[in-house]
Amino acid sequence: MEKISKDRIINIVQKLIIQNDKTDITLNEIANELHITHAALYKYFRNKQELWEAVNAKWLEENVLLKINVDMTRTDRLSLLHDWIKQFMDAKRNIYFANPKMFELSTMYIEHNPFALHNVLTLSYPSINQILGLDDPEFIEAENIMSAFAIFGLPDFAETWNDDFYDQRFENMWNLIKYGVKHNK
Repeated sequence: MEKISKDRIINIVQKLIIQNDKTDITLNEIANELHITHAALYKYFRNKQELWEAVNAKWLEENVLLKINVDMTRTDRLSLLHDWIKQFMDAKRNIYFANPKMFELSTMYIEHNPFALHNVLTLSYPSINQILGLDDPEFIEAENIMSAFAIFGLPDFAETWNDDFYDQRFENMWNLIKYGVKHNK
């Protein structure tokens, strides 16, 4: 029998979402799949919200952050940041159309909870700090940048992601914020 761990629990949740084609997976369903008690899950996660945040964070890392492929050695920081954000948003958009159930989970448990959303998006902030050469452990600039582009990555806006003007709207937002972006030369 495989040892129970946070990663194993997260993998089981993802499997159940895909297998059952639904996001309202219960803790009992997860426990049954793992052959443990419902109460045993609380050894790994304080509550269901914390579990869904972990599932969503892993999903974001695997399907969005690891899909971004920009040359981090480029010296034009603004151009690099533009490309990084565009790839981030395009990856979320593409994944939405390929796997709408994970976006439904994201909407249910993450996107409507500002603290959970902040915790999940924090995974992207170190890359922005690196691109801009910022020493900002609070990630203030990174969070502001990602907030400006929310319409391109939050599931509530997914219905607009196939609009003919999607790319132009992205460029318009970029042009609006690029002059306010701080970066070290």
